Formats: sequence, C-alpha cells, structure tokens
Amino acid sequence: MAIVQILLAIFSRTAGRVLNTAFAWATIALFGRVPPRQQIYLSVMAFGSMAWLISVIGIASPSFAAFLLAFITIPSWVRPGWIRLAMLAVALVSPLLVGGMSLLALDPAERPRDTAPRVRAILRGYPVTIGLSLTLALLLLFVPILKARAALKRWTTTHVPVLVKPEDYPATLRDLETALRAEGWRTARVPASWMLRVPMHVFGALAGRSIPLVAKELSTLRSAQLEITLHPSDLILSGPNGDVMRARARMAERLAFSKLYMTWTADAQRLEENLRKVWLGIETVNGHPRTGDLQTLDRELKTAELPYEEWEVLFRKELLLERRLASLDTPATHELPSTPD
Repeated sequence: MAIVQILLAIFSRTAGRVLNTAFAWATIALFGRVPPRQQIYLSVMAFGSMAWLISVIGIASPSFAAFLLAFITIPSWVRPGWIRLAMLAVALVSPLLVGGMSLLALDPAERPRDTAPRVRAILRGYPVTIGLSLTLALLLLFVPILKARAALKRWTTTHVPVLVKPEDYPATLRDLETALRAEGWRTARVPASWMLRVPMHVFGALAGRSIPLVAKELSTLRSAQLEITLHPSDLILSGPNGDVMRARARMAERLAFSKLYMTWTADAQRLEENLRKVWLGIETVNGHPRTGDLQTLDRELKTAELPYEEWEVLFRKELLLERRLASLDTPATHELPSTPD
C-alpha cells in the first residue's frame, strides 16, 4: 500500500508539471508573449477560465473535478453536495474575475471611465470565460503536437516582443515579407495552422474583441527554412537555429521604423513613434541634414526612466537614424533599411 501511495504521489507531481507546461504553451499560442504589464492579468484570466470549466464539470462530477484541480481524491466523509455548492460558487464568481482582469489588461487610456460601461465590461467576463476556457482546452490538445512537429524537424523557436495595432496588422505583414525578401528568403503568406486557427475562431465567436491581443486572422510567413507567425504582441520565428538568428537580426534593422512597436510602455512608445517620424521626415537644408529633432530626442532618451530592454531598442534606432543622417553628406557604402510606407 505504501508503494502505491508513493507511485501516486510521483504521478501527481509529474502530471502537475506536464499540465503546467502544456498550459503555458497554450497561453503563449493564443496571446503570444505579451508585455510584462499585461502578463499578470492574462495569466489570471487564463487560470480563472480553466477553473470555471473544471467547476462546471464538478457540478456533474465532484470527484473528477477535485482530482483535476488538486490531484486529490475526496475523503468519504465529504458529501458530494458540498463540493457541488463550492463548484457552483466558482462557476458564478470566476467569470466576474475574468471580466475585471480583461478591463485592467487594457491600456489606461482605453478603459471606460463611467460606471455603466465598466460594469458591462465586467459582465462580459461570462462569454469571455466560456470562449477562453474552450479555446485553451483545444490548445492544450493541439499545441503539444505542434511542438513535437518542430522538434522532429530539429527547429528552434524564438519570440520577439512586439506590439501591432489591429489596423496595422496587414501592413506589418507586408513589411515583414519585404524585409525577408531583401535578405533572400522567399516566403508565402498563409493562414496559421488549423490547430491554431480553430481555437481562435472559437474564441472570436464567443468572446468577440474583448481581448485585443488575440489576432482576428493569425497569419504565417512560410519558406522551406523559416516560419514566422505574427501575433499582435509577439513575433514567433521557427526554423534552423542559424536561420532564426540571422532573420531576427535582419528584421531588427529593416523593421526598425515600421509600424511595428518594439517597446511596450507608453513613454517608450512615444519616443519610438517620434524616432519613426524623424526617419520618415528627414530633410536637408542647403545640402546639410537637419539634426535638431534627433538631438531633442537624444536628450529625452538620456533622461527617460525606462527598463533597460526598452532603452536598448530606442538607442539602436537612434544609431540607425544617425547613420542615415551621415549618409546624406557622404555616399552610402551599403543599402540602408528601407523606409516603410
């Protein structure tokens, strides 16, 4: 009997780790790697939606739901009716938590200010919870298959944190195609795998646009040696390690002044947008480049209180701008990053 208990304990810990890993994969497949500020809110929403799904199952089968939640069996003295009442409470309350987190996940400027719209947003947590729970359940089945496919190809996967506004998604895909073509990769734009599209269509049908970090039509740029999937908050590169590293480096240069944000806080994005405007509006006066705007931005960058990762992105863009300005006085020795439309 003791051996059986030890084996069950080992199985429970192993199953827990496997489920946690699969759950993390499913969440990333749906949202991508989101900015740190939103990560906590989306994580709570994901766990809340799965707790709702398990609680609904638990109303019909308390023992099975308790095992799913904690990998424990219900003692004989605990009445099933008590478990059902607890599961009913979870099923009623967790969608309100999901709705509240979906409100906090929005940028402060996008949150409704009046009480009535806020209440409606929180009540939207019920359809959002249903959609999110079913979507994550499907992804829990499909994502390990996609991971196994990449492993069999001996491909590596890397995530590049970006932010793309919904209206800029098609233009950003075109910029990606142009950048890859300039570096020798001929890609075809195709819908993402059906194992990603089907869950996302389920989410869209039930939750609508409650979470803007989920792409309406997720697309992939595919070649023989590279696959790039663009999420609203993540750029996923898959392929042989050398190709992935080279593609990431080239895109960091060629897409530096596209509509693709490479920072995630409001202050950093404001500086990023101003750098892009300088890039697009560089003018010469009497044959000499105008550098006043760049000097102003340089002072702002030096005094801005930003995470190092964001400062590094902006500093790299500033160096590219300086190189562009220098090329206006001297012949270019090599092709510079193309200017997006």
